Amino acid sequence: MRVQENFTSVGAKQLFHPKILDPRNQERSWQDYEGKKFPHSQPLKLLKNQWSIVYGSREYEQANILYENLQKASNIFGVKVEEPQWVEVPEGKTAQ
Repeated sequence: MRVQENFTSVGAKQLFHPKILDPRNQERSWQDYEGKKFPHSQPLKLLKNQWSIVYGSREYEQANILYENLQKASNIFGVKVEEPQWVEVPEGKTAQ
């Protein structure tokens, strides 16, 4: 067995911090945004039956997981996610 000299070296690139503007167009930090120290943009509202999840008949479970995760993840940003209109597309059908 032979171990190369630099086998543990890791290359990385540091990304720039996001530029966040408050409602007065003043630049704010990500910590201010996460801490809700200023009002966010108008949050999105996915209201009951005003939006859809389209899924294949074999992807029913994944569609439900997507919906549940959207509900969980959206709360922190003030996004309201209510029941979608469920559209099941039969497998094997192609658009015409």
